[in-house]
Amino acid sequence: MFKRLILTVLFSMFLISPVEAATDVKVQGNVIRITAIDTTDWIWTDDFPQATNGLYIWAIFFSPSVQGDKCTFRLGSATGNVILHWEADNVYDEAEAYFPPGIPFKLYFDSDDPGDTAIITIILR
Repeated sequence: MFKRLILTVLFSMFLISPVEAATDVKVQGNVIRITAIDTTDWIWTDDFPQATNGLYIWAIFFSPSVQGDKCTFRLGSATGNVILHWEADNVYDEAEAYFPPGIPFKLYFDSDDPGDTAIITIILR
């Protein structure tokens, strides 16, 4: 009887506890790494609120997790112009894009497309 009570309590805690993943964005020096992608979008001001004009980007790299993974960056918001879009033909279809110097970009990452194990790396100037 005691075991049943403990199992019931533990099971109830599991059902009540929210299990939420969030897009994981780590900034280290001039490198931004986006992983554990779910439906949480990312905008440059989340980690760089003082960069009101945008970020000076050297390159963006995309490592898909499955065939059909997509990676989309927009200018400034969820409805901004698409500045970068990739769709992977297979898991090895990595992509990279280089940006011109001296131009700041207001990056908005649309997280609806890539799989949760895809990796996006942004290198700032």
